[in-house]
Order: sequence, then structure tokens, then C-alpha cells
Amino acid sequence: MDEKNSKINAVNIIKNQKYAVIATQGLDELYTTLIAYYSTDDIKNIYFVTSKRSKKYRYLLNNPNVSLLIDDRKNKSSDILNATAITAIGQAFEIKYNLSKIINLYINKHPKLKKFIESPESVLIEIKVDKYIIVNNFQNKNIINL
Repeated sequence: MDEKNSKINAVNIIKNQKYAVIATQGLDELYTTLIAYYSTDDIKNIYFVTSKRSKKYRYLLNNPNVSLLIDDRKNKSSDILNATAITAIGQAFEIKYNLSKIINLYINKHPKLKKFIESPESVLIEIKVDKYIIVNNFQNKNIINL
């Protein structure tokens, strides 16, 4: 896959996948967990909801730098050659503005999480993505700088 098609494919994956693995960093350890996310059409921002009691939220308060892994694997042995893995690198912050618009878009993508997002214990987090690193065909790497 050439660079242009690789980037088009990556944008489609980012916009259409529902889940990603987020990596956060505490004082003494790295932590990864699965999140349900929503991406803006320009892929510059990614949103997710978390509990104020979660480890990732506590870590984000102290260190906003995050990494996300978004991929299209099917859990087959052929994935090592055929899957696309995308790493998003950026900073995450709790947001308190424009909430209703973003929450509605998020709920449209994740309707089963409506109660969770409406809980007083939940917060909406925005990741401002600096760049995406795309790996496909096992070792083919491209970068989208934002």
C-alpha cells in the first residue's frame, strides 16, 4: 500500500473503529486500558469518557501525555501482515465546554454507554492528537503530523 492510500485507510480506521487501548503514565508505572472513543472528522481530537475514580483519570491529572493504539485486527494469524495498527500521540485533558454537542456525538457512536456518560462520576476527556504513526504490512510505517 502506498503512502497516500495508507493514510486514507488510517483515517477511515480512526473514524470508524469504536475502541482503542490508551496508555497513561503514573509516577511508578505505565498503565494501559481499553476505551470507547469518538474522533472528530479531521482526526485532530479524540474523546472518551472515564470515571473520576479510575486509575487512568488519576494518571492523566498528573501527566497529560498519552498514547492510543487503534487497529483493525481480526484476531487471525494473517493479522501480522494484513492489519493496520495506528498509534496516536497527544495530550489528554478533561473538558467542560461544548459538552452537549460532543456528548451527543459520543452517545450516537456508543449508545450503550449513555448511562455511564451521564453519571456524576464520569468525565469527558479530550485528546489533542499531535501525530499518528501508521504501521501496516508488518513493517511499513507512515506518519501523519497534525
